[in-house]
Amino acid sequence: MKPKPLRPTPRPRPASIAERLDQLHRTLVAVVYHVHTLATHVRRLDARTKEIRMAVTEMKAALAKIDAATNNIALDLKGLKDAIKPGMSDAEVAEVQGLLDAAAGKLEGIAAETPDA
Repeated sequence: MKPKPLRPTPRPRPASIAERLDQLHRTLVAVVYHVHTLATHVRRLDARTKEIRMAVTEMKAALAKIDAATNNIALDLKGLKDAIKPGMSDAEVAEVQGLLDAAAGKLEGIAAETPDA
């Protein structure tokens, strides 16, 4: 058996112009209410999006500072390594080089774990 097509239920027609205008007014009030509700949600979403964009900007700035500081530390370590003097004993040279190599290795490990922005 073939199903019957759906037909909208007919609404009773208001008897007078005043009733029609009243029904239209109620419908418009409901529409305005829903438009205001949607506008409120859009404003909240927009504010949240701005907060997220600000957080991303702040993170990028902090990462740039960390990157610059890391570069400075690496330069300082290299300078210290280059400053090892011939007047030091072999044990002192080996100890200082071992400490510097360990620090450099630690920084290189951190750099390898951190993807470039």
